[in-house]
Amino acid sequence: IGELAREEEISAFEFVRGQDIFSYGVHIAVVELDRETYKLKKIQYFAIDDTGRTINLLLTESQIVGGVAQGISHVFYESVGYGEGGALNVGSILEAGVAAAEDLPLDIESELYEYLSSHTHGSRGIGEAGTIGSLPCIVSAIEDAIGVRLRSAMVSPDRLWAVVKDVPVKRGSSSNYRRIEQLDRDAISEVGR
Repeated sequence: IGELAREEEISAFEFVRGQDIFSYGVHIAVVELDRETYKLKKIQYFAIDDTGRTINLLLTESQIVGGVAQGISHVFYESVGYGEGGALNVGSILEAGVAAAEDLPLDIESELYEYLSSHTHGSRGIGEAGTIGSLPCIVSAIEDAIGVRLRSAMVSPDRLWAVVKDVPVKRGSSSNYRRIEQLDRDAISEVGR
């Protein structure tokens, strides 16, 4: 571009300004885990999103609910690791652990608000709103449920059991979390295989 600029004049124009196109939202999750197996028993989920002008409310809400389901699937069912020599230990997305609809005990309430953006169309992007909000929200709810700060977003029941079983509760701590200073990653990867 620098060489081209020396040879002839370059003009540019602004197609769309990057401000005011992002959607805003609040996501809240309440999880119920089986205390013996650490399997997900129930999840109650609330998603409140500002979508700007919405043409089709059903499709927009479905996009958000589908993203939440994808986030839940990632947290509880998906797992990818590497073997010796750095080789990926899964050959396809099916081997990575994708949840089916019946695997997801969902109770999702979604509310959409239409605060128009400053653009002529008034809309906002919501393509990943459900996925982006759900993953950290669900992991935080699991941390609250088990009392342990997690270092991974992939928390299958086997991994939760491996993390929780040997962690003593610190008494008199100002934190509600049991701290894990060093995870034994080898033990967790053994359990995950």
